[in-house]
Amino acid sequence: MSHQSDGVATDITQQVLAENRLQEQSLFFQTLANHSPTGLSRTDAQGYCTFANAQALKITGLSE
Repeated sequence: MSHQSDGVATDITQQVLAENRLQEQSLFFQTLANHSPTGLSRTDAQGYCTFANAQALKITGLSE
């Protein structure tokens, strides 16, 4: 009795490496922003604050 199996194999090595680099870069910039002595914030297109580091919160008197 013989069995035949058809399938497709896709090498996702480069995709996984790119995702890992992106995650490392994101962590780096998040750490940098959170430890910066400068107030940093980001708003969306409607003007809503989507990010503010600790120094920005301190400067504005706002909280998370």
